[in-house]
Amino acid sequence: MPVKSTPNTSKLFTLRFRAKIILGFVAVLAILAVSMAFAYFGFERIQAAVASYRASVSEADLARTVDRELIAYQGLARAYTLTGATDDETAANQPQLVAPWFGGERLGGERRNAVPSPALRG
Repeated sequence: MPVKSTPNTSKLFTLRFRAKIILGFVAVLAILAVSMAFAYFGFERIQAAVASYRASVSEADLARTVDRELIAYQGLARAYTLTGATDDETAANQPQLVAPWFGGERLGGERRNAVPSPALRG
């Protein structure tokens, strides 16, 4: 009695042509979905890094502005200290230089002058 063997064919070869096309399209869509997920998470990381960079640049810009105004104020205060002229005192006490950073704040409940008076210079 001869033994009947089953052919060694894959299930893929027994599918109809239309089913093979649909299966291939589904495989391509799955590959694209995985690829887009990796790209999305990569862009999320990059977006967080860019936001951090923008924040640090903004802080550095503010520090540069404070430093520039402090240097300008020191020059004006030095000119007033050397000359004692009221024009130099007026220039040194300009609100845009003094008020925002150190002269316009209330320290200990009383307002401190940004430039010492000539009587205190000694």
